[in-house]
Amino acid sequence: MPERLNKELTVVQWFEEISSGLEFRRRYGLEDEWSNLEALFYNVHQSQAHEGPNILLSTGDALMSSLNVPKPFIAIKAERAEAVDNQGILEAIDNNLLKVLMMTEEFELASLHAYLWGVGILKVGYDSEYGYDPSLDLPDLDGITMSQLDKKGRRIEFGGARPGMPWVSAVLPHDIVVPWGTRDFKTARWIAHRVIRHVDEIRADEKYVTVRELRPTLSMRDVVRSYQNTMKEYRFGTDQSLPRTGEHNKGMPEFVELWEIHDRRTEKIFTVASDHQKFLRNDIDYLQVGGLPFVGFNFVPRSRNFWVTPDAYYLQKPQAEASDIALQGTKLRRSSIPKIIANEDAFDEGELDKLLTSDVRAVIKARGGQNLRESLQLIQGQSFDVGLSSEMERVRRDAREAIGLSRNQAGEFETTGRRTATEAGIVDRSARFRMGRRSATLGRSYEQVFYKINQIIFSYWKTPRVVELVNDSGAATWERFVGSDLKGDYSYSVDFTEEGTSTPGQRESEALQLYMALSQDPSIDPMELRRFLVRSFRDQGFKRLFPQGVENAALPPQVPGMQGGQGNLPVAQRGGGGVGMPGMQG
Repeated sequence: MPERLNKELTVVQWFEEISSGLEFRRRYGLEDEWSNLEALFYNVHQSQAHEGPNILLSTGDALMSSLNVPKPFIAIKAERAEAVDNQGILEAIDNNLLKVLMMTEEFELASLHAYLWGVGILKVGYDSEYGYDPSLDLPDLDGITMSQLDKKGRRIEFGGARPGMPWVSAVLPHDIVVPWGTRDFKTARWIAHRVIRHVDEIRADEKYVTVRELRPTLSMRDVVRSYQNTMKEYRFGTDQSLPRTGEHNKGMPEFVELWEIHDRRTEKIFTVASDHQKFLRNDIDYLQVGGLPFVGFNFVPRSRNFWVTPDAYYLQKPQAEASDIALQGTKLRRSSIPKIIANEDAFDEGELDKLLTSDVRAVIKARGGQNLRESLQLIQGQSFDVGLSSEMERVRRDAREAIGLSRNQAGEFETTGRRTATEAGIVDRSARFRMGRRSATLGRSYEQVFYKINQIIFSYWKTPRVVELVNDSGAATWERFVGSDLKGDYSYSVDFTEEGTSTPGQRESEALQLYMALSQDPSIDPMELRRFLVRSFRDQGFKRLFPQGVENAALPPQVPGMQGGQGNLPVAQRGGGGVGMPGMQG
């Protein structure tokens, strides 16, 4: 090992490291159970052939609904005086990126991964889905490439990457490997990301070398199956090809398993392929400007290891009990159907059918000389056991307790007697404390993602861009900037809970309350107070509530021109032009 620290690892040595990391994940992340948990969640497990409740799905949905909100807000605070003038610009950029990059959807998906498999992982990228390479920048457009296309203009990338734009994507834990003993991404020496690409797309990608000898080792059938087991022999050259069957020849090997290794020690990115003895890529990792380009979080407290027992694993036993109770209830209900015992010669065959048909028959004829009390006997089966309902409720309560959800948070009313407001408040606060830890975890993940995104912006947005802001008078204006203009030390916070005080709506409410309180103070300048109120509202039509010109009174003479011009812009570069940002130019 000391010898390895002094030089770069070979392809064979990297596969040894990856194999060790895979065993670390299997052992401490309980990976052998992942496919079962997924099947239980989607109600396709063999034990779920009944009409009982799906506890994994209902509890997981309630958990994620409590944590994920549709419109989080990123607040930025400058940590140094020289960055104060630019914090508003950066905040506007980040909140636009929050929508443009559909980041809430990616966080929701990562939250599902954390619930099912223990860890939610997000990858931060730039420009290309498979690694930014500045040597491919377009002429006169630094920081922008067209590496998403081949030389003939055909697309070879199909994710969310766009030229010159950062991106964030939820990554399956099945595709991430860290060194044995890693506690979190901050202390990881390297992170390996498993990527599946078609062999033709790899050969057409200018970032890769030594592709002439590369051969496919996977069919699409193999790719799907690879997420259902932990032993993948094709990594070491075992032939996995299957007969040509079905549509699109899904049994034929056409794909390659790549490992993108982001090495913190050398600050390089190494790309290796299963059953290929050479590096496909050995280059500077340009995305390590903010650390390794990954963010991970988990809802189960982590003690020593990166991989933890998932929440869903704790619900397997309650789910098994619920399935058993549902199956027992089904059998009891079926056995409660009344049974009839009749003498063999008491009825003709046609008349006996009248007893069994669902059609109404007014008269059923018995054979003469029969004593109906002796020849016909009705046996009433056992009625449905109401005790099963209380057992089911106990199981559901235990499941909620394992995750930390109250009955009300799960979307149900409390039915076991009356509760005072004080008692209900105590229960609600206790449940919120447990959920608050998870919310804080999700919030920190948002902050880490935007920290990494902004470091990329500072480094690679070299072509001028514009973003819409609201100036001091409440009017819309366009700010022109490059990434280096915004570079500075900032702190980040995300508001998506009731406890937050810096969301736009709360700022408006606080501004209105302050306006009402101070409007009676004769020492307060009324014009400045009204301008303060206008600045606090995002609605551009709000200023129409005031007489024309009042909100602009006593302003410097150049400010009215900011409506369509540039005004006193705090950044270095001004003027028209620049690269448009999706969602930022109206």
